[in-house]
Amino acid sequence: MKIAFLTPEYPYPNTGNSGGIGTSIKNLAQGLLAQGGMISLTSTKYQYNNYV
Repeated sequence: MKIAFLTPEYPYPNTGNSGGIGTSIKNLAQGLLAQGGMISLTSTKYQYNNYV
């Protein structure tokens, strides 16, 4: 399964989880990856490489 997320908010790697839609998308993406999904994540504010 291939899924893409487009979000204006995502937890910054150095601050950890703080709640909100960004953390929810991160948790969902990690769960889907664990089930064998292929995830693309694009933030409209920041660029993240290999951080899901």
